[in-house]
Amino acid sequence: MGRVQKDLDLSPEQHARIEKIIEESQERIRDLEQTLQEERRALAESQQRYDELERKYQDLLLRDLS
Repeated sequence: MGRVQKDLDLSPEQHARIEKIIEESQERIRDLEQTLQEERRALAESQQRYDELERKYQDLLLRDLS
């Protein structure tokens, strides 16, 4: 941020405000990434369960048709 502060000729107060905005944004991004990771994990688990139920259903159909 030093170069940006120098290039923009920021006051210490402006620099502090921008730093705070950046830190808060990075925290929100981390939170969103964690939520996304949890959602992906839940989706994968749901897909596995669906696949398992589909296999069982197909097995039952084949057994009943035999």
